[in-house]
Amino acid sequence: MTGKIKEVLKTILDCFESGNIPQAIAYSVFPIPDIPSSRWSLLNRTLMYIAGTMDARGWNQWKKVNRYVKK
Repeated sequence: MTGKIKEVLKTILDCFESGNIPQAIAYSVFPIPDIPSSRWSLLNRTLMYIAGTMDARGWNQWKKVNRYVKK
């Protein structure tokens, strides 16, 4: 298991321990309708909110809104 995976798993566990998981699930169940991630699965949206963002997109989705991702 890579360091990044361990870091994400630790963040998820910390959210459960601190009680922040209900808020992430609430945002996941009722997503913001005009962003691409609103069509993602419930699990992916929950992981996105746990990661600390309300708007996540793929490479091409960012290009469509004239934003660029650093490698």
